[in-house]
Amino acid sequence: MKYLSRRKVREFTYNIFDKNRKLLLEACEKLESPENAIRLMAPENEAEGVAAHMDVMCHFHNFLAAAKTLVDHTRCFITDHYKSTSIEQAYTQKIAADLANDEVVKFVQDLRNYMLHKALPHSSRTINIKNTGRIDSNSINASVHINKDKIIQWEKWTKPSQVYLSNAPSEIKISDIAKSYGEKISDFHNWLDLRINKHHSNDLSQLESLENQMRLVTATTSTE
Repeated sequence: MKYLSRRKVREFTYNIFDKNRKLLLEACEKLESPENAIRLMAPENEAEGVAAHMDVMCHFHNFLAAAKTLVDHTRCFITDHYKSTSIEQAYTQKIAADLANDEVVKFVQDLRNYMLHKALPHSSRTINIKNTGRIDSNSINASVHINKDKIIQWEKWTKPSQVYLSNAPSEIKISDIAKSYGEKISDFHNWLDLRINKHHSNDLSQLESLENQMRLVTATTSTE
């Protein structure tokens, strides 16, 4: 029961991150969907377009902050409950192999530090319409992005982030960042949950047995 209780607390932290990721993607979709893109670029809808852009940056800030919160809380969770166990060893090895030097992961974590401790990254929204003879969803490409040239001179980018930036386009789509990072973090936490559940498999089996016994006692008592 202690394990299930602390697992629920850990799930809250992950769900806060995941909720912020989904809200960010929804805000980006409002500016990037073909049906909205042209309307929000029109002069008469400037105020609504600016507000939608501000929503993206608000959710982007929260997404980056939640990403680092999840990192720190997970590290403390492992240290507090699984120090010097096979779980801590597997966790440390998994981080080193899959996340510690991953370019997207490090870029998001560094960008969090940039946004929280230096400034908001310069962002803008664009719309490109292909000359196909008609305007439809297939000819419209809209995005909200951060400008690489405005942030690349920051001296605190780690080596993986520097590699990420060197390979990134001049306009980095915010939705691409959220999707790519979210997939990697989701995969990692699914792996960690399975690993910890396996570690507690005997505890969970005993708990299930006790609960079954309790139900039998309750059922017997209610029929007497």
